[in-house]
Amino acid sequence: MGAIANREERKKRLREKSAQARKRADEILESEAEALRRATTADLESLRPRISDLAAYEEYLRIVRESTQRNEDLAQFRSRLGAAGKSVRVVAKELAGLLGRG
Repeated sequence: MGAIANREERKKRLREKSAQARKRADEILESEAEALRRATTADLESLRPRISDLAAYEEYLRIVRESTQRNEDLAQFRSRLGAAGKSVRVVAKELAGLLGRG
């Protein structure tokens, strides 16, 4: 019976430690949320990047959009290529099976 009591005691301590950790995490997160609620527009504006050359920034945005589109197109191409490869393998297996019977 000692082992069972010891196991139950460990479970109890673990539940207590877990409850303490949850409470502390909740306190930290609530503190962070409160700081965000108190933040003023000026505080939030200070986080935005300073743009001194609007033309360069527009060019940067254009490049990012084009790169993103190319990456998405490439991902779609790879996906289609993979699907086509699977189809070719299926057809090749079926063809091999038919030729093997002939």
